[in-house]
Amino acid sequence: MKTAGPWVVGLKDDQTAALLFAAQQAVRTHTALRVVHVYSLPVPLLGESLAPGIVADYVSEGNEKLEAARRVLVAYDGRLPLDFALIEGIIGDVLLDQATDASGLVLGPDDLPWYDKLFLGSTTQAIAKATPCPLVVVPPDWVPLGPAGMPTVLIDGRTDASTALRFAFESARQGSGRLHVLHVMDESVSAREVDEHIASVNEVLAGWRSDYLEVEVTTSIAMGGMGASALTESHHASMIVMGQEHRKGFPHSLSGSQARDIIKRSDCPVAIVPTVPALVEGR
Repeated sequence: MKTAGPWVVGLKDDQTAALLFAAQQAVRTHTALRVVHVYSLPVPLLGESLAPGIVADYVSEGNEKLEAARRVLVAYDGRLPLDFALIEGIIGDVLLDQATDASGLVLGPDDLPWYDKLFLGSTTQAIAKATPCPLVVVPPDWVPLGPAGMPTVLIDGRTDASTALRFAFESARQGSGRLHVLHVMDESVSAREVDEHIASVNEVLAGWRSDYLEVEVTTSIAMGGMGASALTESHHASMIVMGQEHRKGFPHSLSGSQARDIIKRSDCPVAIVPTVPALVEGR
């Protein structure tokens, strides 16, 4: 069996919440934690070169940020296997490369330009499709809810939710043992369509429940948009989990602007799990 890759944190500045979330996940999944800080050197004017010492300044600043992150993580759990990397390059390209074999990639909301690069644009759509790694964006003021924290997975029937459900069930099993599955329905659908959707989802969940007997599952329905439902849930959930539709490059029926709005305004971490054929075989 392939060994699970590390949880990776894309470190920009002081992102204690993102570090603690990643550490929590690494401890629960018995994996290592890798902290990556990417710096980009300024492009000199034509015919000129970078001023002496400028590279050293970038490296020194980056190492200071990594050392601060190390102190936070060691205080959280001194036994956690840690790895730190200072890399020069384009932040989106570097982090996508780091995410290829990772268990998850964790960012703070300040890295939204990276998020735009991942989910929008023709070039990065192909990269996102090839990266079987959940992306989790953690609010700067997030604090763990403790053992009682319960993740919520949002499903709307428009996207294969297999990988999102697997990630959510695993998160629940490793945490509180409780999971909320929220069916999001458009307000324009008929009562018959609502009943058909609920029956279909319950049939799918029956298989997951049998695989995760230790997880207590509650289900509910929200009429309206995915964005509004996600933000409402974020007030009390330990994490919001959504599937990413690779054909479009962003979650479910959301537009890129809606997805960014959820991430910017959510009170809890938001996990976007790619739908990768290799990950959904067997279920």
